Amino acid sequence: MAKLSGKTKKSLSSKMPLRQINREPEKANSQENADDAIGKAIAIASAKKPDKKFLPVSKEIFDRIGYGFGSQQFVSILFFLTGASFFVIGAINGARVVLSTLVSLLLQQYAKIKSVRRIVSASGIIFGFSFLLISTAVFLHSVALFSLAVLLGGASIVPYSDLYQKLVREKDKTYLRRIVNYGLIITAISLFVSAFLMDFFPITGVPVEFSIFGKLFSFRVYGYLIAFEATALSFILSGYILSFIDVKDESEGSSAFKSFRESWSQLRQKMPYFLGNRAILILVIAGALTSLSQTIGNSYYGIFVYDHFINKGFGGFLNVAVVFLIAVFSSIFGSLVSKIDSKAYGKFPTLAFGTLLMAVMPLSYYYKPNLILVAMGTMSGIIGAAIVGVANGLLALELVSESERGFYFSFYSFFVIIAYLVFAPMLSYFAQIFGLSSLFLLLALILVMVTLLYVIAVALQSQPA
Repeated sequence: MAKLSGKTKKSLSSKMPLRQINREPEKANSQENADDAIGKAIAIASAKKPDKKFLPVSKEIFDRIGYGFGSQQFVSILFFLTGASFFVIGAINGARVVLSTLVSLLLQQYAKIKSVRRIVSASGIIFGFSFLLISTAVFLHSVALFSLAVLLGGASIVPYSDLYQKLVREKDKTYLRRIVNYGLIITAISLFVSAFLMDFFPITGVPVEFSIFGKLFSFRVYGYLIAFEATALSFILSGYILSFIDVKDESEGSSAFKSFRESWSQLRQKMPYFLGNRAILILVIAGALTSLSQTIGNSYYGIFVYDHFINKGFGGFLNVAVVFLIAVFSSIFGSLVSKIDSKAYGKFPTLAFGTLLMAVMPLSYYYKPNLILVAMGTMSGIIGAAIVGVANGLLALELVSESERGFYFSFYSFFVIIAYLVFAPMLSYFAQIFGLSSLFLLLALILVMVTLLYVIAVALQSQPA
């Protein structure tokens, strides 16, 4: 019996086919003993090789909870309530994107040298801790600490989110796409609960008293503290789970200095081609301006809804949650519309249409805003952003060969960095001097200008070669 069990274990550990394993017990004197031996050996093998299919799903669930409780709009509102000026809010968010882009460029090259699995996992934990720093900054009314926390979150979200998506195995990607709608529901519930907590327990706190064995205890409950602790816990657990998920290792083992130097040299050689291709150049400039408009707008949209409608509708954070919940669910239709329109009308016309929809969003915040109009405008903007995102990706695949796409995205990233370094402080200062309504009008005009760039691209494409 012991001898047979040992053989079966050995067969299983050597990855012998199950049919061949089943033939081994035929040599035993007792079929009953053979079955018992196989059963025990399979149980031992199963214990050594646990099923890890649930790990990506668990990570996705914790991510969705974290993104809901720690909504970017809520972060901006708390930044404002902590005492930050419009200029500081916009400038820090612009710096966050610059830092994120730089980290992305560096890690893409580093991933070619060494495995980044531990970095990706640790970044999720760091991203979670950034929300604990935000909570501390709000409690201490420290704008400097809040700014540091936002920048830390921006630096850690790139390896945690973007790089993970590139390294996750295709079988896991396919499975995760199937549950995306469930993820939106989880985010929606988390967003609503977070808003309720922040309204029910405002930033000033709600005093709570109770007694145990005649001894009185009193303290204050803060909604943002509960919500962001839930956010931090979700991302920390997600980052920990990620350390057990099998991801692709694309490292080549070369030296860091050599890899960075070669990549920079190759990019410089490709730049004249990208600058000389009018369609690619328009796509890059338009994409950078669109990204800038989105980032600056998203820095203030939540603040405007919170402050302007605080005594209307659901009040405070719940108004913000309702407005953006409607928009989030409508984004599903945006990607579908983009794929259909791209095939029927072409990529550049689809980009022009999507950008015009995006321009409706800041206009709805500017022109006689009410809660319903703002909600509809936000929905239009989110749908437009989804259309632009899908069409932009499809057009990049069409214009740039597979061997040059890495250089193209690096080229695009440099344009984004320049645009943010130059224009993000200017737009933030504009908001500080002229107010949010004037800024929203300016953002709408920038998006209209981007639409005209796409129209020019269509005209250039229609010209005979």
